[in-house]
Amino acid sequence: SSFDSHRPCYLFLAIVASVTYAMIDELHQAFVPTRDGNPRDIFVDSLGVYLGIWFYKWWPPVELFKKRFL
Repeated sequence: SSFDSHRPCYLFLAIVASVTYAMIDELHQAFVPTRDGNPRDIFVDSLGVYLGIWFYKWWPPVELFKKRFL
C-alpha cells in the first residue's frame, strides 16, 4: 500500500497539524469574552497528541480489535 500511517512523515504531519490547531484555537479563545487563551492548554493538547500517537504506534487499532472481539 502507498499509504502507511506508521511512517514517520505521516505521524509528524499529524503532530504539526494538531499542535497548530491547538495554537489557533487558543488564539481564537483569547478574543471570546467569556474565555481566555492559555498557553498551558496548548501544552496539554500537545501532550494528548503525543500520547495518542504513542498508543497508536505500540497498540495499533487492528491488534486491539483482534484481542477484544476475535
